[in-house]
Amino acid sequence: MAAIPTFLYIYYTFTPPKNRAMDCFEGLSILTSNEKRSSDVDFDAMLSHILQGVYHLVPDEVECDIKKTSNDENKPREAFLQAILYFLNEIRNTKYLDGDTSLGVKQLNSLKRGIEIAISMMIPCLLPGVGVGIQYMCPRAAQLPAEQLTDFQKYERLSNVVKTILNCFDESTMRPTILPQIGSLLAALIQLSTVPLTKPCNESENSSGNTFRMTAVIYNQLKREQEQFRVSLLSLIDKLPQSTVVKELMIILGVRHAPCWLRRETQRLLISRIMKPNGIVALVLSMCDDGLDSGAHWAKLDVIAKLIATPQGTDPDIYYNSICSQLLNLLESKGKDSLIVTSLCMNALYARNPTVFTKQILNPIMEPLLITVGKSETMEVLRTEIEVTKCVENLSKCFTSNGAEFKCLPSKLLCVIAVPLFRLYTKAYRTVYLHRKNLEQLMLLLLREESMQADLFAILLVQHRSNHVEHDFGNNLTFRFGPNGEFEVTNQVEYISCDEFGDCLLHLVQNDKILSYNLFCYLLESLSRLNENCHCKNKDIAHDMEVKLVYAKLLSILADTHAIQEAYIRNPQHILLFVISLVEDKSANDKENGNEIGIEFDILYISLMLVKFILENKRKSIDWKPFDKLATALGKLKSCRTSTELSTLAKEVTNLIKTKGALARPRYQDLSESNEKVTEFDKAIHDLADPLLPVRAHGLMLLTKLVERSDHDVIAQKDIVLCLFQENLKHEDSFIYLSAINGLAALASAYPEKVIEVLVHEFIDITSASKESTISPDTRAKIGEILVKVTRSLGELAPTYKNILINGFLCGTRDVDPLVRTSSLSCLGELCKVLGYRLGNIIVEVIFCIGSIIKTDKIAECRRAGVMVTTLLLQGLGKAALISLGNDLVPLYRALLSLQHDEDSVLRLHAQLALNEFDDIVRDFLFSKPKLEKSIFVLEPTV
Repeated sequence: MAAIPTFLYIYYTFTPPKNRAMDCFEGLSILTSNEKRSSDVDFDAMLSHILQGVYHLVPDEVECDIKKTSNDENKPREAFLQAILYFLNEIRNTKYLDGDTSLGVKQLNSLKRGIEIAISMMIPCLLPGVGVGIQYMCPRAAQLPAEQLTDFQKYERLSNVVKTILNCFDESTMRPTILPQIGSLLAALIQLSTVPLTKPCNESENSSGNTFRMTAVIYNQLKREQEQFRVSLLSLIDKLPQSTVVKELMIILGVRHAPCWLRRETQRLLISRIMKPNGIVALVLSMCDDGLDSGAHWAKLDVIAKLIATPQGTDPDIYYNSICSQLLNLLESKGKDSLIVTSLCMNALYARNPTVFTKQILNPIMEPLLITVGKSETMEVLRTEIEVTKCVENLSKCFTSNGAEFKCLPSKLLCVIAVPLFRLYTKAYRTVYLHRKNLEQLMLLLLREESMQADLFAILLVQHRSNHVEHDFGNNLTFRFGPNGEFEVTNQVEYISCDEFGDCLLHLVQNDKILSYNLFCYLLESLSRLNENCHCKNKDIAHDMEVKLVYAKLLSILADTHAIQEAYIRNPQHILLFVISLVEDKSANDKENGNEIGIEFDILYISLMLVKFILENKRKSIDWKPFDKLATALGKLKSCRTSTELSTLAKEVTNLIKTKGALARPRYQDLSESNEKVTEFDKAIHDLADPLLPVRAHGLMLLTKLVERSDHDVIAQKDIVLCLFQENLKHEDSFIYLSAINGLAALASAYPEKVIEVLVHEFIDITSASKESTISPDTRAKIGEILVKVTRSLGELAPTYKNILINGFLCGTRDVDPLVRTSSLSCLGELCKVLGYRLGNIIVEVIFCIGSIIKTDKIAECRRAGVMVTTLLLQGLGKAALISLGNDLVPLYRALLSLQHDEDSVLRLHAQLALNEFDDIVRDFLFSKPKLEKSIFVLEPTV
C-alpha cells in the first residue's frame, strides 16, 4: 500500500468523520454491488469501469495512485483491491464506529461483500495446499483468468490484505462480517508467519531477467515481518471463539497435499488450543457443529475421545496434566453433555494409558477415601464434608450412570476403596443422607464383581485382612456427621461390631436375588471352614464366636427368603454338603468334649429346616443320592447329646428322605366320610399347636398372610384369629411376640377399634413395667411403629382413634429406656402428620410434653426427637398455631432458645430449624398480604 499523502491531513481535519464514513460506505457499495455484469465484457475492463464511479469519493492523491496501478501493466484487479482496502481502512479509522450508532443492513452487506472480495483476491496468493482453494470458497472467481504475479507481488498483496482485515477485526462492529472468512485469514497468517524463507544469495551472484533474488536485507526484513505476523496470529486466536479456532485449524490440517511445515505448525497450534482451559469442550463443539447430540454425533464423540487420549506434542506428561485437569473440571460440571464427553474420554484414556488415568484422574477423585489415618491424641477432621460429598458424587458419575449414552468405568477400579466406602455406607444406610442411594449403587457394583466377591464378603463382614484375601480393599476410616448434615473423615478410631456390618451387608444385598444367594453360599462355606479350624491353637475364640453368631443370624434371615428357598430347591448341593459336614463335626466334637455348642445347634437347626423345606417342595426330577448321604449322616446324631427339637427335626428329615419325599401322616387325621382337603388356615392352626417355637412362629406368619389376603376362613373366624394373636402377645420369645404384633396390625382393617385398643394397651403396659420387663427396647419401639402403620392404613378413619393413640405415645415418652422415648416421640410426629394435624384441644398437652422433654431429658437423642416433633407441628399448623395456641407456645419457644448453647451440634441445628419455623409463622401472620376479595350476594325478591 502506498502511504497516504501529507495533504490529506487537510481532508481529515475539515471533513467530519461521519461524512467521511458515509462516503466510504457509498464507495464500497459501488464497488461491490454492481450486478450488471455481462459475459461479453472483459472482466478487467469491467473493473476499470466500476472504478470510475468511486473516484469522486476519494482524495486526489489516492485517485492518482489507483489510476496509476490500474494503468500499470494492465492491473485493474490490483487497483480494484487497492480501492476496497482503502475504503475498509477509512471506515476502520473514522470515529463513526466508536459511538453507539449501529450499522444498517445495507452498510453491513457492503462491508461483508467488500471483505469477501478482498479475501477471494488474496486466496490465489497462498501457496499450494495452504487453506481451502478458491474453487471451493468462490467458484465464480475460480473461472476467471489467472493473474500473472511474481512471488514478491503475491507476498505484498497477501500482507496488505491480512493487515487491513486484522485492523478491521479489532473493531467490534466490523467483526461479525469477518468471522465467515476467518479460515482463509488464519491460513494466510500461518503462511506469513511460518513459511520457510529462501536463504539470501551472495552479492556476487547474478540473477537472470526478472527472477527474484533474495538478498540479506530482504531476508532480514521478511524475518522481522514473520515475527510480527506471528504475534498477530496468536493475538487473533486468543480473540476468537475457541471452538471456531479448533474447527478452522482442523480444516487447514485436513487439506490434501498440505506442506509439511504447515502441518507441523497447524498441529502445534491445535494441540496448544486443546491444552488450554476448556480446550476439550472447544474440540467437541467444533466437530459437532456447536451443538451436541449424543445420538447423531456418537461416532464423532468416539473419535474425539480416542484423539484426546492419544498423547500429543513433545512432552506427554505436560499434555496429560492439562487434559486430566480439564476432565476433572468437566466431571464436576452440571451439564449432561459434559458428562457424556467426560465419560467417553475417561474410558478412552483408561484403555490407552491406565497408569496415567489412575494417577491423575482416579486417585484425585478417590483421595478422601484413600488417606491413611495416623495415631493422634486430639481429634482432627481429616477431610471435610464438601470433599467427601464431592468424592461420592464424582464416583457415582464415573461408575453408576444408568443412561444408554454412558459407558461406565470398570467396577474393579473401586476395590481400593471398598472398605472405606462400606464403612461410609454403614453410617449412612439408616439415615436420610442425600447420597445414600449413590453409595448403595457403588457397593452393589463392587459386590457384583465375581472375581473378588468372596474376598469382599470376607473383608466386609470381619473388617480385618486375612491371609487368603489377595486384593487391597483400602483402609478403615471413621466417618461422622458434620455441621451441615453430611459426612466428614476424622482421625478417631471407632469400633463397629461384626453384627452391625452383617446387618448392613444384608440390607445391601436383600433385594438382589443373585447376591443374596452368593452371600448365603459364602456363609455356608465360611462356617464350614471355621468349624474345621476351631481346634487350632492360638485362635481368638471370642472373635470366632462373634463371627459365628453373625453368620448364623444372617443364615437364618436369608434362609427365610423366597429367593434363597427357590434357589436351593433347584440346586440343593451346597446346603446338603454343609449340613453333612456340620453333623459330622457335631458328632466328633460331642465325642471329644461331651457337651453341646449352642451356636452350632442353631446353625444346624436352621439348615435342617431349609432341607425340610426343599424336600416338601421338591421338583419332579430330583437326585436322591446326596439326600441319602445326608440321611446316613443324620443317623450319627442319635448317639449325640442334642435337644428334643433338633432330634425331632432330624427324624422328620430322615423320614422324608427314606420315603422319597412322601408326606408323613399327621398325628390327628379326620377319617370320616365328610373330611375335606386341609386348607391353609387349618395348616396355620396346626402349626400354632406345635411345640417347636420356629414352627409356631411360622404358623403365626402364615396366619398373618391369610389375613392380608382376606382369606374367607379367616374372615369367618376372625374372632378366633384375634384371640390367637392376643394369646401369643404374652409369649416370652421375641420372635413369637413380634409375629403376633404383625398379625394384629394386619387385622386392623377388620377390627380397627379392637386391634388399636389391644396394641395401645400392650404398649402402655410394657412401658409401665419396663423396669421389670425382659422385652428388649427394640421390640417395644416396634409396637409404636406398628401403631403408626395401622393408623396410616385407616386413612380418613384415623381421627376417630386419635385420643387413645396420642395418650399411648405420651405414656411412651415416660419410659426409662431412651430408645423407647425417642421412638415414641418419632411416632407421635408421624401420627400428627397422618392425622393432618387435626389434634384438637389435646395439642396443648402434646406441646407441654414436648417442651418438658426438651428442657429436662438428659439424652440428646430424645431432645432431638422432641425438636423434630416441634418442627413437624409448626410446619403442619402454620399460622393457625399462633392464633389458636397463643401463650401456650411461649414455654416451647423458650425451651428451643435454651438449646442454642447445647453441646450437641446436631441438636443445635435442629433447634435452629424449629426457631426458623416460628419466625416464618410470625412473619406470615404479621405481614400477610391482604386478599382482594369481593362478596357477591343474591337477594331474594320480596313479595
